[in-house]
Amino acid sequence: MHNHPKGFLPIAVVLVAVVAALVVAGASYWYTKDKAEEVVNTNTAVLTNTNTVNENVNVAVNSNVNATNTNAAVNNNTNAANGTSKTYTSATRGISFTYAPTYADYKILVKETSSMLYVYTEDMKPEAGQFVQWFTKTASTPLKSAIEQQFLKGYSSADCFVITPDTYSASKMGSGWNTARIAYPPAAVNAENPWVGAEKCPKVYTASNGLSYFAEDKDDPTKFFFFSIGQYMIPAGSATVGEKGWEETVTIDPTVGWKTYTNMSYGYSIKYPADWILDIASISSGDLYILTKERQEKLDAKKMIRVMDIGVKVYTSASDLPNNSVKKLGFEDWIDQEADSYGFIKRKSITLDGVVGYQGVGSGDGASYLIFIQKSGRIYEIQTGDTQSPSQIEQLVINSFIFTE
Repeated sequence: MHNHPKGFLPIAVVLVAVVAALVVAGASYWYTKDKAEEVVNTNTAVLTNTNTVNENVNVAVNSNVNATNTNAAVNNNTNAANGTSKTYTSATRGISFTYAPTYADYKILVKETSSMLYVYTEDMKPEAGQFVQWFTKTASTPLKSAIEQQFLKGYSSADCFVITPDTYSASKMGSGWNTARIAYPPAAVNAENPWVGAEKCPKVYTASNGLSYFAEDKDDPTKFFFFSIGQYMIPAGSATVGEKGWEETVTIDPTVGWKTYTNMSYGYSIKYPADWILDIASISSGDLYILTKERQEKLDAKKMIRVMDIGVKVYTSASDLPNNSVKKLGFEDWIDQEADSYGFIKRKSITLDGVVGYQGVGSGDGASYLIFIQKSGRIYEIQTGDTQSPSQIEQLVINSFIFTE
């Protein structure tokens, strides 16, 4: 077993002490206030270790209550070796987080492989540390279903099942994430091994004696992650009381790996998923169609009329706007006087790349979501194919739109 550095005490030692204490003294016991305090609850091990020299306070908590996950790993250190933090960003995966450069006299290191990212201390092998692993799924597949499809095929639902949201990790990761975990029925009261049920479920990916969970960034439903944290915390930065673990600072750039189209002549750039199709025939006028493979297949089979999932049309001046060849209104006047007749209704403000414009919907059957925005004398019309509310992926494409001049 790996010897953890100061402040990274393995919980196994605690569990042995807890079991022995339960047999001899019952369900709970206390030391004096000048010593380390241990509190024991059902299937829960808690260690509080006070280092009077460095004022370190290390806490590790684990509970196997599968109905409401309370598996937790918490480490509060009031005197970090280095009060600054580093930021790691994966250029290929778009995952970014902060971490303390050193902790308890050991350097914290990060290693990325093709499918995993390890966070560990210099005295251990990467595989012995904490890690995050990434997986892909379709945008329409819920996190729970993706886990069942990729991890629980061949397993009995009576033995292994997915709980979502995972209460504890959800509280740590925040509202921008969907969380879940693979769980199992609780062991019998006073069972010798309270995690025996995990033996019938996928190894590594099942929550047992340590913190682990799945998470999906709500802004990017095409991938999800598995976090294995265990029974100790690697801090995100200066380890003050209440400090977050590195995993709680994770952010995802959902557009990593996407393609970028830039039209310098018409002053804009936009990103789109690598497997989407760019309609090259429309680019010379500044107009652009981007569509999924599925839409292209339906177009080829003549089962769909709309030619794009995201469209960009450029008007070189306000006088080129629809229904404006005679009046030649300015942009704001056109919005007020002619937008309704064009079918641009339910308008409200929107900001793209720091520029304020208008968003709304088209009128009539099959109307789409529309944006009109002006920059450097040009007006840009952005629209979705056939929905009045952009999908998550469509919204990400729209949000990637920037002006190049």
